[in-house]
Amino acid sequence: MALLTFAGFDHISTSVDFANYPGWTSSGLLTKTAGLLGGFAITASSSIRDAIFQTGSTFSTLIAGFRFRANTIPASTFDFFKFLDSTSTQCGLSLKADGTVIFWRGTNATVLATSTTVLAAGSWYFFELKVTFHNTTGAYEFRIGGVTEFSGSGANTRNTANNYATGTDMICNGSVYAYDDYYLADTSGGAPANDFLGVIRVEASYPTAADGTSQWTPNASTNVSRVNEAAADDDTTYNSASVSGNIDLFTHGALSSTPTTIFGVAVTAKARKDDVTARSLRTKLKSGTTTQNGASFALATTYQYIRDQYVVDPNTSAAWTATNVNATSIGYEHV
Repeated sequence: MALLTFAGFDHISTSVDFANYPGWTSSGLLTKTAGLLGGFAITASSSIRDAIFQTGSTFSTLIAGFRFRANTIPASTFDFFKFLDSTSTQCGLSLKADGTVIFWRGTNATVLATSTTVLAAGSWYFFELKVTFHNTTGAYEFRIGGVTEFSGSGANTRNTANNYATGTDMICNGSVYAYDDYYLADTSGGAPANDFLGVIRVEASYPTAADGTSQWTPNASTNVSRVNEAAADDDTTYNSASVSGNIDLFTHGALSSTPTTIFGVAVTAKARKDDVTARSLRTKLKSGTTTQNGASFALATTYQYIRDQYVVDPNTSAAWTATNVNATSIGYEHV
């Protein structure tokens, strides 16, 4: 499995939107702020808010990476990241009043390691944390900007009775903390996505033109103009279909750079049904001569996100290249 998920948060607009994204929930209103490399990051407008991702499974080892900014250094130790066993905390990271980061088990009173790097308020950092969850043979490693800050083994890294974790929690301290470019991986599968990915960027690309197939009906104008907004506007602009097999395909914007490694590509759609008939939708990814269908998703009467992830190019069964990503078409089908 290796790369479990990744997210850049560019299309997220509200906590309701966030809660309808596969695997994610939030404890309250999340908002956008400018990201380091363009696009957006998530933060909170006020109060403490949790951005929680649950895998739906259990993992003895997890690797999480994310870009982090603290606009101010807290007056006292404040948690900003946790590995979870369901709703319970296994271990996590906190920012101290002196600007250092601590790794702890259970609560931030049980400190296992402390960074030597002192964070500067208002600066972005890329954090990665790898933990093997065990009460006697646990291990951990924390990296800042791809460089190991601290590590340990033969440690108790669990707080519950289970030697595993199920998800993560990024904690927004009002508008003080911001997060971007998140990934979560485990150690299964093959390289390079079964360990630290290093400093990564998650970039969103939106439809730019029809690509030969426009079988849905726009509520005005053209099909592409109904689905090319960065944050979905739901019933303001949309395409609709009632016939199974109807497809829309689009070209999309090119990547802003040529990455050395592309760890994965995801196709995301947001859809609902407007009648009592059972309706399903699946995403589509066309690469070269290969069209890859996503899993069929049963629609509700409220909008939900549908997301399918591809760690290799389905046309070549090899790692993605920027050229091949840029040449893909994306879309959806009423099934």
